[in-house]
Amino acid sequence: MLIKLSNASLPDTSLLITQQKSGTWLLKTTSAQYHTINLIKHFAPKLIDRFNKNGLGKLKVKTTINDSAH
Repeated sequence: MLIKLSNASLPDTSLLITQQKSGTWLLKTTSAQYHTINLIKHFAPKLIDRFNKNGLGKLKVKTTINDSAH
């Protein structure tokens, strides 16, 4: 599932969540904003914990900066 956020939320950012064959979920975040990537990294542990506590399984978060957007 590809999630595009408004610039008011997380500018120049897209999120893609997929479930791997192992059953683990992978959230890929791509942003042109270093601040946004840092926010995602900061809140990732809480998101991973909430994901697990709500019975959704294991979640991994991968962040990428999109330098070409600058």
